[in-house]
Amino acid sequence: MKILLLTTTLVCATAVVANAETFTVTGTSQIVNQVTAMNGGRASFGAYVTGTGETVFAAGKKSTVKFSCMQWSAAPGSNFSSEGVCNNEDSGGAYSILFSCETSDCWGKLVGTSAGYANKTGTASWHTTGDPKQKTSTFSVTGQWN
Repeated sequence: MKILLLTTTLVCATAVVANAETFTVTGTSQIVNQVTAMNGGRASFGAYVTGTGETVFAAGKKSTVKFSCMQWSAAPGSNFSSEGVCNNEDSGGAYSILFSCETSDCWGKLVGTSAGYANKTGTASWHTTGDPKQKTSTFSVTGQWN
């Protein structure tokens, strides 16, 4: 029984590793609309952001991703400064990102929603730099589909 369990575990682990796919994305985003309000002496915000990027997968395949996101202030006492969601689409299908950020560094969960991404999950982290006055930024993402 122990051998069967070990064999099953190894086969499943091999299948997961074989399907894992790493990627990077570089691109630009723009704040389309943002609102800010004072809440008990604390500024809270919400923003609608859109953008595009070039995805490069470990095997060399490239695609252009288009995205739209909502981002808002994290709750008081949170370990993060903001959180949000994005809907992304490229030639491989569509997926969502649920994320949290601490200033310009973000971490997120990928959830595939259609075509080649359907029923897949993954993780991504990224760093953003930009000009708040111009409402534009550039970003660099590293991620993996499981």
